Amino acid sequence: MMKHSLIAVSLTLALSSHFAVAAPVVFKEPTAVVLTRADGQPQSKAMVRSAIVAGASSLGWQVIAETPEKLTLKYSKGGKIELTLDTSYDEKGYQFKYVSSLNLDYGMRNGEMTIHRTYERWVINLQKHILMAQMVTPAQPVAAN
Repeated sequence: MMKHSLIAVSLTLALSSHFAVAAPVVFKEPTAVVLTRADGQPQSKAMVRSAIVAGASSLGWQVIAETPEKLTLKYSKGGKIELTLDTSYDEKGYQFKYVSSLNLDYGMRNGEMTIHRTYERWVINLQKHILMAQMVTPAQPVAAN
């Protein structure tokens, strides 16, 4: 009897963790990211823009709007999950600002703004790819669309 109880408890825990919705995390705007060139030379806003576009496009993000010193980036996972960020930039670096999302559970819970953990993973991954793109950004920046 004890063996059957342990199996039932184990199965219940396994199924509940498998089907559980990931708990949302407290929403925080990402901090500003400072980009510096490895060779110590100054960079331009155009070079930072190029790194943002290259890093974002390598992950499937799209530039959906652009004004001087700001790109609006959108990522869609099969049209079922989406995230849109404004990305302000200058010659020193960039900063993301949340604009909107679809199915990322963004909202107020217990007096705090929360969002699905996927948001953090996507933002961190995007930052890594922008940094990698910045390291290989050519001297001639990619032209603005």
